[in-house]
Amino acid sequence: MTEEQRQPQDGLVIGIDLHPECLAAVALIPAKAVGEPAVAWQHPKVAFGDWARWLARNVRGADVLVLEAGCNTFAFVAMAEELGLHCVVLDSRRVGQIAKAYCKNDKGDAYKVARAYLSGMFDQIWVPDARTRQRRETLSRYQKAVRDSTRARNCVRSWLTEHGLRLPEECNLGSGCECAFAWIQAARPWTETQRELLDAMFEDVRFATAQRKRLLRLIGKEVMADPDMLRLLKICGINLVTSYALMASIGTIHRFPDPKKLAAYVGLVPRVKESGQTLRSGGVGAAGNRELRADLVEGAQSVLRSKCEDFADLRRWGLALWMRKRDRGLAAVAVARKMVVAVWHLLKGHPIGPTEPTRSLGFKINSIVLRLGADTIKAMGYPKTRLFKDELFQKILATP
Repeated sequence: MTEEQRQPQDGLVIGIDLHPECLAAVALIPAKAVGEPAVAWQHPKVAFGDWARWLARNVRGADVLVLEAGCNTFAFVAMAEELGLHCVVLDSRRVGQIAKAYCKNDKGDAYKVARAYLSGMFDQIWVPDARTRQRRETLSRYQKAVRDSTRARNCVRSWLTEHGLRLPEECNLGSGCECAFAWIQAARPWTETQRELLDAMFEDVRFATAQRKRLLRLIGKEVMADPDMLRLLKICGINLVTSYALMASIGTIHRFPDPKKLAAYVGLVPRVKESGQTLRSGGVGAAGNRELRADLVEGAQSVLRSKCEDFADLRRWGLALWMRKRDRGLAAVAVARKMVVAVWHLLKGHPIGPTEPTRSLGFKINSIVLRLGADTIKAMGYPKTRLFKDELFQKILATP
């Protein structure tokens, strides 16, 4: 029996196990009643260069391609959509929880993905558009540059501690690392090998700092050009990078029907465990976007620390919760959740409460300018910092 004779009139469910160099595919015929789906065909190895030809030859418009989320999943989905094919991406964390068989291979994984889709018990991943994917790539590179910069500076500090030295307060390892480098060189009569090690460590610091500034400049330019990101800066506790991270993660707000769904996506909802007569609720756990949640909680901490009376309502509510629960972290997470709810309403066009008044908005813009730095602002096309501050202030106020 040929492949064409085995294919049913309705569409097939094609599970795909995707790798950088090849893929494996198993096509299942959904059962009409209770029972196991039948295997229509299987292709254990399809080379990378043959993917487009293989899709055009073997997949029809009525078929459903099912994949796990991975590093090259969205590129494959874009290729399939250009051919008019329908793709579904499943959450790899949930699919990966299925127990492995004694014999694990790519064909078995493809079959597992197709069966997981047919069961209807696994979450589907939203496939972002090209602009959102580009924002996520930029944000990922920026977060990596921040980690690399922190790691490089900590390496220098650890080396100084080994030699019994501490940098003075006027010398830092951030933008002014040359001052710190000159101080360390003059602090001791270093050997030639030690000077080479110092040069290597400070080359890492300079490179990571330059990458961080470069990517921060890209983020700043896009925030200045996007009304939604500028609108988010009105919310207390949300800065330049957090605004960009929110839009890169959310994509389109219309995929969240209510603010609870957005809060759950970020990971700012409590865990609930109910069994019999027992009902327990705990902390937010590890679900959701960890780095975005960390940025929001950091912004909430700044609201709690602030003494500005413009934040009075939100800050007073958070401090009251802190005193009642005796837990600062819990209060910060609760304030961050309120910020996420405000984000949902603001992007939906609803009026919200905890927005920045004009005076405190000026303080936020000053902090953004300090974070970007004069050199980065000049590279963005503003000869003077004052011009950037005035334009950013006017754009934020002009957004509805």
